[in-house]
This record gives sequence, structure tokens and C-alpha cells, in this order.
Amino acid sequence: MPMASDEKPQGGERAETDRSLTDERRKTDEELAKRRLRDEAEADAVVATARRHADDVLELTRVEADRKLQETRVNEEQGEVLKTERQGEDAAVGYEA
Repeated sequence: MPMASDEKPQGGERAETDRSLTDERRKTDEELAKRRLRDEAEADAVVATARRHADDVLELTRVEADRKLQETRVNEEQGEVLKTERQGEDAAVGYEA
């Protein structure tokens, strides 16, 4: 028999509705957690790819800079200064050659 609009659901019906809603909430929370983990893994992969690319660009740039330094015949003292500066910059950004 349909319930009148001013009647409250009976105890058993209310409990079943509460269980159903709780179950749906749990399923939704689980799915959202899975999506978050997947999105985080995808973001980590993007960052790792970008870092590898940046390392490659840095390495190529350094090779070119070193080639130019050899052409200009930088003296030993200047070369040591450049090496020290490069090591300091590497340490600042956590670069490992």
C-alpha cells in the first residue's frame, strides 16, 4: 500500500534504505579512491617523463657549451671556476650527471 506524503517509512523500510545508501556511498568512495590513485600515477609518469626530457636537454646544452669553451681555449683557472659553478648549480637543483 503506498505511503501518504505525511507518513514516515516504517522501521524495516528505513533501515533497508539506510543500508542501501551506506552501501552506495561505500562503493562511490572506493571508486573515487581508485580514480585518485590512477590520476596520481598518471601525473607521476608525466613528471618523470618531463624530468627525463629536461635532463636530456641539459646534457645536450652542456655538451654544446663545453664544445664552445674548448674552441675559445678557456684557461685552466677559468675552467675550474666554471666547473665549480656548474657543481653548485647542480647541487641546488638536485641534478645527478
